[in-house]
Formats: sequence, C-alpha cells, structure tokens
Amino acid sequence: MSRVVWKYQIRSTASAVTHAVPRGGRILHAELQHDDVCVWIEVDDEHPREDWTFRLFVTGQPLPINAAYVRTILLADGDLVLHLYRLYGADELRQRPQG
Repeated sequence: MSRVVWKYQIRSTASAVTHAVPRGGRILHAELQHDDVCVWIEVDDEHPREDWTFRLFVTGQPLPINAAYVRTILLADGDLVLHLYRLYGADELRQRPQG
C-alpha cells in the first residue's frame, strides 16, 4: 500500500468533470490554485481506479439528487461563489458518505 495525495483540476464551471481516482480515495481539500479549482484526494496509488465526477454550481442553481457537497470556493474577491459537489452514479448512491 502506498498512500499519497493527488491533485485533480476542475476546470469547467459549465459541465461535470470526471477523473480516474484510485478506489477508496478520501477528499482532503478543495481550493482555487492558479485560477483553477483543484481538489486534493488521499489515495492508495496501488488500488484500481474508478471514475469520480465533480461539478461546480453557482449559488441558487438547482442541485441533482446524486450530488454530495465538497466545499464552497470564492472567486473575484467573493463576487462569484462556486460550490463543488461530487456526483455519484446510481449504484454509488446507496454507498456514498453522509454529511
């Protein structure tokens, strides 16, 4: 087992972004870095990868039922507020972490 922290960029605010993340990953943090929203995930890099889908939503935008909150990110000195969510597939909904 080799635990490491990997960074994934979420470049789109208009659509979902999918990354291959080692199974069992744990989200540590999400923040703006060099004009890109990034999420840092602790992973075991020897585990098989699975697709993790993320999407940014603006305040007031409807959220799908399969969305789990990750973090709120402020842009333009707080004039633009984005909310990062992980989107789960139908099979994952029963297993997703609560809270």
